Amino acid sequence: MLHNEACNAHEEIRRRRAKEVSFSDLALHEERQLYTLDKYFQDEEAEPSYQQAGKKITPKLLLEAIRTLPEEKGK
Repeated sequence: MLHNEACNAHEEIRRRRAKEVSFSDLALHEERQLYTLDKYFQDEEAEPSYQQAGKKITPKLLLEAIRTLPEEKGK
């Protein structure tokens, strides 16, 4: 039984090695395809905001709200 499991494991390793390619073996055009691009701040002109209770909250609105608080509560 263990002999069969060992044979299966070795066969699986051989199959993986046949499919896998080292990064150093890739052609330049293949290597350039292996990246991702995060798009978090693509529109840098846009002001970050979020929704709360159906209202859009922006940093400017938040700052204005803090400025209207009494001095002791603003700290």
